[in-house]
Amino acid sequence: MTNTIGGLDVHIHSVARAAGRRGRRRHGDHRYTKYRSNSGTDAVRRDRHAHDHVDTGDQVTVRTSANGTPTFLTRSGSGFASFSDSTGDHYVVPAIALPYLGKQLDLSLFDVSALDRDGVTGKLPVRLSFGAGVTPTAPAGVTFTSVSGGIAEGYVASGSAFAAALRQRLGADIAAGHRAGSGGLADGVTGISLAAAGAPAVVRPFFPLHILQINATDLTGQPADLPVILINTDSIRRQFSFVPVIGGIGKVAVPAGNYAAFGFFADFDAQGNFAALRLVTEDDFAVADTPTASTVTVDERTATTTISGTTPVRRSRTSAWPPSCGSTRPVPCR
Repeated sequence: MTNTIGGLDVHIHSVARAAGRRGRRRHGDHRYTKYRSNSGTDAVRRDRHAHDHVDTGDQVTVRTSANGTPTFLTRSGSGFASFSDSTGDHYVVPAIALPYLGKQLDLSLFDVSALDRDGVTGKLPVRLSFGAGVTPTAPAGVTFTSVSGGIAEGYVASGSAFAAALRQRLGADIAAGHRAGSGGLADGVTGISLAAAGAPAVVRPFFPLHILQINATDLTGQPADLPVILINTDSIRRQFSFVPVIGGIGKVAVPAGNYAAFGFFADFDAQGNFAALRLVTEDDFAVADTPTASTVTVDERTATTTISGTTPVRRSRTSAWPPSCGSTRPVPCR
């Protein structure tokens, strides 16, 4: 059972694992949800042990334990942004979708917790809005089921076609010397959101609000478009919000206090291929309890530390015990 949006496939199935030795979990049902980039990748393959194997692309595996606690395993062939909100819902956004996030693509499309919780296991239902006077036309990979005025509902029928169209639009923007995503994801489309329940509503106490302006610049020092996660570090219950920055400026009304901002800069080449993902963190800044707007700047040029890692080598089931996993310590591979 598969959903697709923004080049991200969602595979939901149940796995029964046999009892084993050396501390393995006893027999039981464990739900797994896989999210995989569909940008020209091969299909998911299942072996006789009912584990999923992905040949290429991005994926997140969501495993729900017996007590209902989810854990997330992410793998990336082309990059994605991943985070959890104040309700505990987990989001995974493929890099190719980041330039459109908060503009034409709604964050609800990438709430992997909500998709699993709402039982969205078939074709991903979507709602599209169009500009005034525009006759709704389905973007590549999307099929309409109903149209009323400037609103259409339907589902994503081909994630690969949808992702290819995004890549083509991104490449055209870069080739023309414009910001990635500034040309829109499809002609006349003003928004695409999840046509399902999505994340639960968050009830927050009332606080007096003050304006925070987020300024953003790219590698060349020019205004940037990007999504920014804003967190109140005094209490996440006071403020956790997603702020789209467009043309280098994003504004939001928040309670006074201390904050951290996380900016996701995605870069592409003239063919629309993903080139780099840079995360800029600005923490320990304050929003003042004054009528004057506070400001913070996220600058892509400050992302100078390369994040790297290595993956231990998993030995075959017939290999000698204990496996080394690239370490001198006699510990099992995980």
